[in-house]
Amino acid sequence: MSQQKKDQQLFAMGFAITFFVFSLLAVGTVFYLNPLPPGGFSSSAPSDQPYLPTTEEDLTLLFLACPTPEENPSVYLLVGFKPFAGKIPILPLLGDTQVVWQGQAATLDSVYEQGGAQEAAKALSSFLEIPVDRYYAIARENLIQAVDAIGQVSYQLPYPVTLREYDNIVTIEAGNQLLDGRRMAQLAIYDSYPGGETERLNIAAEMAEAFVNQHLSLALSPNGGELAAGLLNLAQTNLTATDLEARGQALEFLAQLQTQPGKAIPLLGSYDTGAGFFLPDSQTIELAQRLFGNKIEEAEPSRPSSTGKYPIDPAK
Repeated sequence: MSQQKKDQQLFAMGFAITFFVFSLLAVGTVFYLNPLPPGGFSSSAPSDQPYLPTTEEDLTLLFLACPTPEENPSVYLLVGFKPFAGKIPILPLLGDTQVVWQGQAATLDSVYEQGGAQEAAKALSSFLEIPVDRYYAIARENLIQAVDAIGQVSYQLPYPVTLREYDNIVTIEAGNQLLDGRRMAQLAIYDSYPGGETERLNIAAEMAEAFVNQHLSLALSPNGGELAAGLLNLAQTNLTATDLEARGQALEFLAQLQTQPGKAIPLLGSYDTGAGFFLPDSQTIELAQRLFGNKIEEAEPSRPSSTGKYPIDPAK
């Protein structure tokens, strides 16, 4: 394996465990842009004291995967980095999910169309009553390249899925499957699951969970921190190099726990057919508020203490 390939994998993994979505996008187009200072992530904790994460390092991000830069997202995932609780919760969301924007009921898709990813994140934060600190919008092909560079994912597919690939019909059998990037993308957009759109997005979140947990140990790479800032050039985002640097030690802490912090939250709810909105049920909302909100430490007492459519015009 070439040194460039190794560096690309280390870069992606250094960030993957913080956010599944970031890891997917990091590899394949990184050219060492905006590197962090030599030595990787810095630490504010005294060297003679053991490090324990705090809730101040928590961060929640809205990830948007777009088929092409000109289209609405096909996948919305709310991804949390919760090192104090030892968790990375992942909540899938429909584009038809009801939110409140500019004082009126709207869908995530309609907010995105009119205000871009940043407004969609704000509207979702207001609706769920949780902080959504950052957004990250990326085209689908970059995810495929990144997964292929990082490695395959083992996933338990609940149903057989029949896909058309060019002029061929391919059936992926139910059961354990080893998925590359393109196969993951195909399963994430497959439109004939028995449970419809909610099941499609729940499967996308489960694949994200598997990716985080199966590649967790690679977060301990000594080179990941030095390369992580290059990720910010791969998509439209308000995430910064400072955000990454400030959470580097918490990322390493999670990896050293040798647990499986990634956890997909099932999306449950129903459509208001008259209004055309999808309404998450009370159980989904309450669980999201507990896992992504400010009460996560109470729920886990045993743990140690732009406007415009994507791509967003930076001039606006």
